[in-house]
Amino acid sequence: LVRQKRLLRLQDDAVARVNERVAVLAGVVRYSMLLLVLAVAVVGVTATGLVGRSIAVPVSQLAQTVRELAAGNLTAEVANRERLDEVGEMARAVEIFRQTAREKEALAGALQESERRLATLLGNLPGMAYRCGNTPDWPMEFVSGGCKELTGYTADQLVGEKAIPYADLIHLDDRARVFEDVQAAVQAARTFRLEYRITAADGDERWVWERGRAVVDSAGAGVRTLEGFVFDVTEQKRLGFERERLEIQLRQNQRLKSIGTLAGGVAHEINNPISGIMGYADLIADLVPPGSESEEFALEIKRETERIASIVRNLLNFSRHMGLRPPHPARVCDIVGDTLSLISLIVRRDQITLQVDVPDDLPEVTCRSQQIQQVLMNLVTNARDALNQRYPEHDDDKLLLVTARALEGGGGSWVRIIVEDHGAGIPAETREHLFEPFYTTKERAAGAG
Repeated sequence: LVRQKRLLRLQDDAVARVNERVAVLAGVVRYSMLLLVLAVAVVGVTATGLVGRSIAVPVSQLAQTVRELAAGNLTAEVANRERLDEVGEMARAVEIFRQTAREKEALAGALQESERRLATLLGNLPGMAYRCGNTPDWPMEFVSGGCKELTGYTADQLVGEKAIPYADLIHLDDRARVFEDVQAAVQAARTFRLEYRITAADGDERWVWERGRAVVDSAGAGVRTLEGFVFDVTEQKRLGFERERLEIQLRQNQRLKSIGTLAGGVAHEINNPISGIMGYADLIADLVPPGSESEEFALEIKRETERIASIVRNLLNFSRHMGLRPPHPARVCDIVGDTLSLISLIVRRDQITLQVDVPDDLPEVTCRSQQIQQVLMNLVTNARDALNQRYPEHDDDKLLLVTARALEGGGGSWVRIIVEDHGAGIPAETREHLFEPFYTTKERAAGAG
């Protein structure tokens, strides 16, 4: 393409020089024609004698050759060029005109062929070739036929005084960056490469890749235009996003595998001490009087160790990729109540107002209640930390609300549980990791998050 452009410029310069020569020679030919007329007149006056014999025939031949050249026969032979008189000078002038006209005809044919090849090349290339002004609107002076497939607009809609500015197609969030990057490349006299979004005629958003360069005025007056190509890379971007998503998923799977191995080891280490604690709790409950405070403490220790044992079993199941205990019907109010009973004392000690709105008549849900309890415990703990971060002391807005409601949707009945707090909120960079197992922003000794 660059060679084609250079050839076109060389041809334009050659044609300009030929036109100058033709203009000069046209004057010579006009002068020669005048001489021919005078000579013919002389021939008419002196039809006999030496003048008639030496001039009349050559001039007649020259006049016939001029008529053939005027008719477009540039192969006509110009006679008498070897003569040293005025007739020879006129013949040589006509020959120069003939040769120059043939050169111009050859150059015009070559130029036409080059334009045809360039048009074919541009028509078969994906994307859009362009030439535009170096202003924020990017007014197009030329676009190739690929503009229709790329943008949805025809060349007539993008070129001309009433055309749609190309800048209007560029995504609003990308316009300033595109202009700044182009100007930086122009100032550095280098090629610019851009990637940005456009909005096509049908409203579809597409990613494009552009490469171009400034065309400097030959007189040194500065940048005249910009020339380059714009390609549609929407599919490549989509594949890139998909590849990135799969890479993230692969890393998460590898992380989960490592966590599973670690969880299995931790579960085995915890299981034995928990069994001992449960046994001692049973012994204490058997030794103390029934209904005493000591029995209540022993039973509470047993319940908590059973909860820990259940967590350990879940960790073991997770590490072995085994299924958990089958889901079973459970009351939401019981799940929420059991969870809050473990943390309500700590919440109130932090001067947090705990408000619970979970009706007893909610429909039973089929679930693994231990998992729901773990989720609730994590949410309530995180809410407590967020409230303490925003309100270190007592505050009327230091609220923690737990609500549950029945709802219909998606072809079934559901129960939605909401844990709401008025804390500091979750930063945007942390939201991407909300559902990653064991992800935490807390310090080492502050829990798992």
